[in-house]
Amino acid sequence: MNEATRTFAGQWLEAYGDKLYAFALARVGGDTALAEDLLQETLLAGMRGYKAFRHKASVETWLIGILRRKIVDHHRQRNRRNKEVPLDMFFSTRGHIKDVSAWGYDASQVLEDKEFMETLDACLQDLGAPLAEAFYACAVDELSTEQACSLLGITPTNLSVRLHRARLALRRCLEMKWFRSP
Repeated sequence: MNEATRTFAGQWLEAYGDKLYAFALARVGGDTALAEDLLQETLLAGMRGYKAFRHKASVETWLIGILRRKIVDHHRQRNRRNKEVPLDMFFSTRGHIKDVSAWGYDASQVLEDKEFMETLDACLQDLGAPLAEAFYACAVDELSTEQACSLLGITPTNLSVRLHRARLALRRCLEMKWFRSP
């Protein structure tokens, strides 16, 4: 790594650091140390891979893509270590869903439920990289179609197909692992 590449990393940190940090922090449950580590790993990967960067997207979009993959990798590793999700508050000992009204959730609250988010993460990991990346880019990162296509190197039609397949697969997975009894 030469001095010019290190200078880029400093400029990236200055220009995009706050946004990248906030992006990571929101996706790791507010764990500040983990968000900082992921940001550092992203900048390091950016420095290492800068020669291969083709400038098809902005540097910011490229760095967000790197960070997003670092976050996905982190969740994959964490889920490999923690295979079991404690869902006993939602399911009976026979595996049947308890009375949903007892949960006390509305649609917006379920997204803040740790166990649900872990189940959603597991379902996202089961999608495979192409579908998961498309879903993250559009649904989580809220990139426009143009930005997502640029980041992923695909056409809008391909993005639409990937999103459709991802949504169907997520629906099936969540129905099996969360909303219905096994």
